[in-house]
Amino acid sequence: MADALHDCLEASGYTSVTCNDPLDAANLVRLKGIEIVVLDIQMPRLDGLELLAQLRELDSNIAAIVMTAHGSIEKAVEAMQLGAYDFLSKPFSLDVFVLAIRKAVERIRLVRQNATLADQVRRLTPSVTMIGSSESLSRIRDVVRRVAASDVTLLITGESGTGKELVADDLIKSSNRTAKPFVKINCAALPETLLESELFGHERGAFTGAVSRQIGKFEMADGGSLFLDEVGEMSMTTQTKLLRIIQEKTFQRLGGHENIQVDVRLIAATNKDLLKEIRAGNFREDLYYRLNVIEVELPPLRERADDIPPLLEHFVRYFAEKHGKEPAKISSGAKRKLSQFSWPGNIRQLKNYVERITLLDLGKDLDADVNVLVGNSGVGKSVNAGLDFGGRFDHIVSLDEAEALYIRRVLEETKGNRTHAAQILKIDPKTLRAKLKKAKSVGITSDGE
Repeated sequence: MADALHDCLEASGYTSVTCNDPLDAANLVRLKGIEIVVLDIQMPRLDGLELLAQLRELDSNIAAIVMTAHGSIEKAVEAMQLGAYDFLSKPFSLDVFVLAIRKAVERIRLVRQNATLADQVRRLTPSVTMIGSSESLSRIRDVVRRVAASDVTLLITGESGTGKELVADDLIKSSNRTAKPFVKINCAALPETLLESELFGHERGAFTGAVSRQIGKFEMADGGSLFLDEVGEMSMTTQTKLLRIIQEKTFQRLGGHENIQVDVRLIAATNKDLLKEIRAGNFREDLYYRLNVIEVELPPLRERADDIPPLLEHFVRYFAEKHGKEPAKISSGAKRKLSQFSWPGNIRQLKNYVERITLLDLGKDLDADVNVLVGNSGVGKSVNAGLDFGGRFDHIVSLDEAEALYIRRVLEETKGNRTHAAQILKIDPKTLRAKLKKAKSVGITSDGE
C-alpha cells in the first residue's frame, strides 16, 4: 500500500518517502523536513493515533492524513480531534488520494504565507507598543504583566485608534503562548456570513462558492491565541456560536457535523459600550461576562498628553528610516502645542500625521510659530503648532480651506500627478477630482486650474 501511494505521488510530481515501521517515522520527519504525513490507524508496534500525537508534538504544523477502514470512522474522528488534517476511508481511489494531498499542500502554503505576511507586518509596522510614561499607561502595563501568564479572556475597550491591538500584542509577547499562533480578525470588516466562515471554517458545498474545505481562524489559532477586534459588531447568531466555543471549546465548520476541539486564548476588543449594547438588545449579556474576565480600558490620547512627545519622537525616527528621509525636527514649543491638540483619531491619527510630514518634507523645522493641519487624510482642524503649506496661515482657516490648501501642497510635491497625489492622500482619484472642484468654491486652485 505504501509503495503504491509512493508511486502515485511521484507520478503526480511530489517527492515522497515510505516507512514500514511507525517507530522510525518521527526520525524520518525530523531528518527530511517532511510536512505532510499519510498514516494508517492500524499499524504494527505503534497505533496510528499514538504516532499522530508524537508527530504533532514534533511539529504542530504537520498536515497528517489518516487512512481508516470503513468500520473505524470513530477512530478517524478521534484523529481529527488530535489535530489530523484529513482522513480517507478505505477503499479510496488514487484520484481522491491525490486531491487530499493537493488540499494539504494548499494548507501548508497558506501557513507559510501567513507566517511570511506576519513577519512582513512586524518589520513594516512601527513598534509603538506601550510607548509613554503616563500614569494610566503604567497601570495598563501592570495589568498586562499580571495576567499574561494565565489563559483568562481579556476584553480591551477604548476609542478607535487608542492602541487596543498593541495591548494584545504585548500580552501575547509576555505569555506562555508567545511561540504559538497569534491570529487576528476584524469583526467589523466582514459581513455576517463571511465572518462565520472566517472564524469557524467551512466544508465543501456549505454555501455557493465553497468549492473546497477551508479551516477557520479558530483552527489556525489552536494552541495559541485569537484576537477578535471590534467584537461588538458581531451578529447575535455569531455571538451564540462564539459563546459555545468559550464554554465547550468545540465548534463545527459551516456545513459540517464534526465537533472540532480547540485550545485558544481569546482576546477581544471593542470601541463600543457593551453594557449599552446589552440594554439595547444588540449584545448577549452572558457572552459579555465570558469575555470580560479581565478588562483593560485604554484612555484616549487627549487624556494622556504626557505620552505624545515620546510617541512623536518614535514615529519621527521610524518614518524617516522607512522612507529614507531626514528626520523631522520638532521644537519643544511645537511638541507642547501638539500635546495640547485633542487628537480625535488618537494614536492612529498622530502616526498618520508624522508620516505625512515626513513624506512631504514638511516637518524639517517644525516650530511653534506657524500653523499645523492635523487630520487622518489631510483633513482636520487647525492648531497653532507648526507646519508650512507653501503659504503660512495668518489666521485660523475653515475646514474646507485647510483641506484645499493641503491638497494643493500635495499636488505641488507630486508635480501635478493626480494618481500619485491620490495615493498619498489615501483617497480614490475620483474623490480627488471632486475635492479639487470643491476647492475652487473656496477660491483655491491647484494643478494649473
